[in-house]
Amino acid sequence: MANEKLSWDADLDETEATEQQKENDFILLPEGEYTFTIKKFEKDQYVAKPNGTMPSCPVAKLQLLVKTDDGDAAYFRESLFLHAGNKWQLFQFFTCLGLRKHGDGTKKMPWDSVEGATGRALIGKRKYKASDGEERTTNAVKKWLDPAPESTGGDGEPGDEDDYE
Repeated sequence: MANEKLSWDADLDETEATEQQKENDFILLPEGEYTFTIKKFEKDQYVAKPNGTMPSCPVAKLQLLVKTDDGDAAYFRESLFLHAGNKWQLFQFFTCLGLRKHGDGTKKMPWDSVEGATGRALIGKRKYKASDGEERTTNAVKKWLDPAPESTGGDGEPGDEDDYE
């Protein structure tokens, strides 16, 4: 809908406009572990920058929502590059969402189940240079965390060790 054009006599939906405003209000989170929900997921293509370290490759663009203890909604974007050097991060991501388990072996990445999924992550800060030349700080996922273990009363299950890192 973001690319949808409005006509001069279009109706404005107050609920939708309010939600858009919340998504654009930026809250810088203190570093820590947070539960998040993936509000939006888009498949895109990353174009390599001259002298950059990442080659051109597909990229998953995510919009994450974190609800703070104060009830505020912090939205921020995160990208996952589909490149062999990032397999570890993709494994962490899908495990974090509960879409794969340690020891599952080889499986296709379940992208159709990502939007709306929840997980936990260690969130920190990342500095970057904006297009206007200003240095800015944003929220960034430092590590996708495993789901909390379900209490089964046992000592865990085979395959609890992570053989990907």
